Amino acid sequence: MNKLLQLSEAEKAQGVIAMSAGNHAKAVAYHAQRLGIPATIVMSKNTPNVKVEDTKNFDASGLLEGSSIDESGQFARELAARENYCFIHPYDDAAIIAGQGTIGIEMLDTNPNLEILVIPIGGGGLISGIATAAKAIKPDIRIVGVEVEGYASAYNQFHDRSEKLGGSTVAEGIAVKKPGQTTMAIIKDLVDDILLIDEEAIEEAINQLITIEKTVTEGAGAAALAAVASHSA
Repeated sequence: MNKLLQLSEAEKAQGVIAMSAGNHAKAVAYHAQRLGIPATIVMSKNTPNVKVEDTKNFDASGLLEGSSIDESGQFARELAARENYCFIHPYDDAAIIAGQGTIGIEMLDTNPNLEILVIPIGGGGLISGIATAAKAIKPDIRIVGVEVEGYASAYNQFHDRSEKLGGSTVAEGIAVKKPGQTTMAIIKDLVDDILLIDEEAIEEAINQLITIEKTVTEGAGAAALAAVASHSA
């Protein structure tokens, strides 16, 4: 929403395009519909059907291209260039990062005594925005990122490691092989640590959220709880 509101009238009229594993797709489609902006959404072919259908419920054109978000992104950029669409990046954009940072403000408004925030990392927009906002409000707060073992892209750069990337995961929402340049610079500056979790930990966290909190969440959404449970010692 923050990004869409900053577009010129000409850009809005021309339309926008976004690539996404599903969550960004739904957000862009929803807010574009609210603002009357034509939207095209590109998702990978392995995006869960529920996310594809949710996106189609809005006034957006949905396309399934590529076997990963990286391949979807390449297709979306090429289409944006051909059709003169405004490309709405899911994470490597200052306006997107700032919009996601409002979550950090809300969390500290709700509980000013928070000492640590544990945040899933895909491309890095969510943790970059939250870290920027939270540390501006409370400089001593610790920010800890979480990635799934098969997609330790930010972890590798943060810790100067070379963990192998790829494979299937229940946390497809954060299955990103390369974080953004803008986001990675913020992560290195403001994030205190990045942890890795395995598939079993995510599955157990999903189960705990359902059975205890009565909350149904996707794998990426359960990643923070999985990290807290796995690294609580």
